[in-house]
Amino acid sequence: TREDRKTIWLVPMVHIGHPKYYETLSKLLPAGGVVLNEGVTDRKNLLTNDVSYARAATMLGLEEQRKSFELPGKAVAADLDVDQFSPGTIHMLNVVLLPHSKGFNSETLKRLSEYQPTDEDVDQCWDDLLGKRNLNLLAGIASWLPESETIIVPWGAAHMPGIASGIQEMGFRCKEEQGITAIPFRR
Repeated sequence: TREDRKTIWLVPMVHIGHPKYYETLSKLLPAGGVVLNEGVTDRKNLLTNDVSYARAATMLGLEEQRKSFELPGKAVAADLDVDQFSPGTIHMLNVVLLPHSKGFNSETLKRLSEYQPTDEDVDQCWDDLLGKRNLNLLAGIASWLPESETIIVPWGAAHMPGIASGIQEMGFRCKEEQGITAIPFRR
């Protein structure tokens, strides 16, 4: 929260989780705010493989976020398009997404084992996937603050440290934290 009573809900998400996780989140979040959605678009069809977590969710007995999570407010796209990533990142995504769309087979394993990204490629990929997207989201938050008392940010958990740091620079302070189990592991 901030002194002007503006509130930002940071909601660390997982792409696949237990249905109760998504149900609990849907009930917990306040209605009526602006929801700044995560979700990279691909308007120029630069990715050659679909990004789907359905196979992994099914194998693990879980559900995909996009199928189970009900957003409580005005949903607004707040992410980048793939064409804003470097060519190296796009190539890396096309290789590492093979198992998501085609499963593990001799072709995908061969392509994965032959791919040898440099340290610079990996650093650039992380900057594209986290850094650039976080900066874009923070600009979106700043633009929505004058129009909304409540902003909800259901983005991947890996984004949260950078987003939290950015909104703290805008004058926000953590009022409350709550833990919710996304994937229950049995002993």
